[in-house]
Amino acid sequence: MKTLLIVEDHHALAVATSAAAERSGLKPLMAPSLATARERLNEEQVDGILLDLGLPDGNGLDLIRHWQWSRKPEIAVITAHGAIDNAI
Repeated sequence: MKTLLIVEDHHALAVATSAAAERSGLKPLMAPSLATARERLNEEQVDGILLDLGLPDGNGLDLIRHWQWSRKPEIAVITAHGAIDNAI
């Protein structure tokens, strides 16, 4: 079973996304912060990451920039902040 790491600090959205992942045949792991995401990545190999930009302990992109990947998973970046800078 493929594993999806959901890095999202809004609990209701993380739970809904996790349920959708399970219905799609994925094993979801939730992380509400960059620190927790790093812990999950140390614990388990993931096949994909759904990554929020705005997290309580930093920008989600920092995870991509600074993690030492042995095998980089597929990554989708999401945000609720509609600034054009985020889209670019």
